Amino acid sequence: MLKKVIARISAFLTSLYVSIQVGTIKALAAQDGTTDIKADVSSVTNNIENSIKAVAMPIGGLLIFLSVVLVATRIIVSHYNPNKRSEALGGLMWVALGSAILGASFLIAGWIISVTTNGTGSLLTK
Repeated sequence: MLKKVIARISAFLTSLYVSIQVGTIKALAAQDGTTDIKADVSSVTNNIENSIKAVAMPIGGLLIFLSVVLVATRIIVSHYNPNKRSEALGGLMWVALGSAILGASFLIAGWIISVTTNGTGSLLTK
């Protein structure tokens, strides 16, 4: 199962990288005015959003669920040992942090796209 998760994450990252590169190449090639750069950037943005929706959210949701189950099991098993129980509760903080990052993935992608396009919708080429 871990190999399948790693393979899906790898496929997602590859797809994301290729989408960004193709959009950049199209935008740079369009400097002669034959292609609409804003449409290409919009296409790349849509590809990134679709990749996050299709791959990152389901895999992230599954990992969050499994992490919560694992932490809950550790808390139950260590109910008589306060030190182990506090370590397990510390793990719950990391699960919450990962959940927040996954939930903010669209926001983070938007920030990255805004920085690379300078908020104009077209790539910075100079």
